[in-house]
Amino acid sequence: MLGPGIYEDPPPVELPRDRGATWFILGLLFVAATVILWRELTRIETAGGALRVTWMVVEAYEWGGKWIPCGISLMCGIGFLVFGVMEWLTCRANEER
Repeated sequence: MLGPGIYEDPPPVELPRDRGATWFILGLLFVAATVILWRELTRIETAGGALRVTWMVVEAYEWGGKWIPCGISLMCGIGFLVFGVMEWLTCRANEER
């Protein structure tokens, strides 16, 4: 503090350079969750039982079986993967300039 009510400027905030990696990892998590969801729904369909999920997954399952919730989750995961790769390529292209 330089005086009463006078402060030094904070240092500039630098954005992380690995933003693409975050989206890529999120995509991998979505794909892994899709595989787990598919396996659990298949197990429940063949052996019987119950699985507690949100109402959105239940509605999608009642409308189109396991294909709809797993398909939506997989498409989100692939979208995040593609977005992460695109962010990474954009950062690399900007660094080369």
